[in-house]
Amino acid sequence: MMLTAPATAPRERATSEHRIAADLAVRAHLVELIGQGVAVTLVTPSGTTLSARLIHEDTTARELRFEPLGDAAALHRLGEAEEAVVVAYLASIKLQFDLIGLRVCDGELVACYPRELFRFQRRNAFRVRTEPPPQLAAKFGQLQPILTGGPELLLGDPAVPASRRRLRVLDLSHGGLSLLLPAPDPTLALGTRIPAASLELTPSLPIHIALRVVRSEALSGPDGPRRLGCEMEGLSGVAARTLQRWIDEWQVQAKVMAG
Repeated sequence: MMLTAPATAPRERATSEHRIAADLAVRAHLVELIGQGVAVTLVTPSGTTLSARLIHEDTTARELRFEPLGDAAALHRLGEAEEAVVVAYLASIKLQFDLIGLRVCDGELVACYPRELFRFQRRNAFRVRTEPPPQLAAKFGQLQPILTGGPELLLGDPAVPASRRRLRVLDLSHGGLSLLLPAPDPTLALGTRIPAASLELTPSLPIHIALRVVRSEALSGPDGPRRLGCEMEGLSGVAARTLQRWIDEWQVQAKVMAG
């Protein structure tokens, strides 16, 4: 089985510069999550994952309430967990915070108000859209775009050809990528970990990666194509250098073509 629930909670390395502990600042970010109706991912240390929306924050009662978007079994397991990590995205930032005091009440997940959040700037400056510059092949032959004109992600078990499928990569950075999913797929829900996939920068330049689905956005209605945002996990040194070299060359060519 190539797609699995996460084995551990997705904690990004945080430093003091990422920490938000002031009550007003913490509340401001939580209120923004509620106002935008953002789907967040909750993950326990044992690997239970639930997609949910933060629907209420109460600074007096010191509690949060989440509306679950996943199955009842996952909600029940979250309610029995001692703690969970929440990962959410707001425009160009990633928010991450711990939850304790989890319980299920009237079909909602209730937790203690977090004392602090961690805010990470998403590295859009290093992210490239993968529509190909037409002269890329002439400049750098082995990086010739493939098929639809850019990188693709190959999923499935190599030993089972029928399980293999390709997804178009819409944009790419050294820490993550966005995929075009032709139709909703429950095996690629928020929080899903893909432990083994091949990112084909070109047909002759694949790198092996693990991914976690952290965003899912409908592009044309609930049954239409979706844009999946994924974070890379455990990228090897060789793979990271190959990816950075490819991104650097792509950016150079994009600037040349832009004049």
